[in-house]
Amino acid sequence: ALLAHERITVRAQRVAALRRQSGRWQGFTQDGEPCAEAPRVVLAAAGDTPALLAAALPDAHFDKLASVQRMAGQIGFFRAAVAPDTKAIVAGAGYWLPQNDAVHVGGSTYEFDVAVSEPTPERFKEVAEKVAALLETEAEHLIAARAQPDGWAGWRAAVSDHLPVIGPADAEESVWLACAYGSRGLSWMTLAGEIMAARLNGEPQVVERELLKSLRPR
Repeated sequence: ALLAHERITVRAQRVAALRRQSGRWQGFTQDGEPCAEAPRVVLAAAGDTPALLAAALPDAHFDKLASVQRMAGQIGFFRAAVAPDTKAIVAGAGYWLPQNDAVHVGGSTYEFDVAVSEPTPERFKEVAEKVAALLETEAEHLIAARAQPDGWAGWRAAVSDHLPVIGPADAEESVWLACAYGSRGLSWMTLAGEIMAARLNGEPQVVERELLKSLRPR
């Protein structure tokens, strides 16, 4: 839905490297073929951002990004006909979303130092137990409401101060970073877009100067 705009064109390519030529950035595939070109580029690749940035700006060093931590996590899907119905988001040590297409979403797990993030019955049970405490119900009741598959699993990326990294990485402001959202991606991605749009279009910023400084890559 966010991409459904007449001025947005989606080109689904896996960019393996970035190089600047004649004042423009080029993206290259794993096979070395060019796949995109623009005067500015935004790196919003979560835990893979540091590697792309190092390839684009090999002489620059970013201490904050050197400590990016990848965290695996799983959410669970629950059948609305069986699970407790709520009309609002319930959040605390976990969260529970109102039903959509007869399915509730509950979350989530946190796993550090793992190589693979994938949904499993064990992690689904952990989600159910966490959400049960929020809803004041029995975990077994939620487990019985499981919708197939067990859920969805993915990755989070965060830095030590738990703030996002949003800002230009070079003096010319041709490379921007928008990453390290942790568990707040849907909120902070919107903030990142507003910050970048304001800067690039010479508009008043949406947050104060000191807060902007704390979000810088360095």
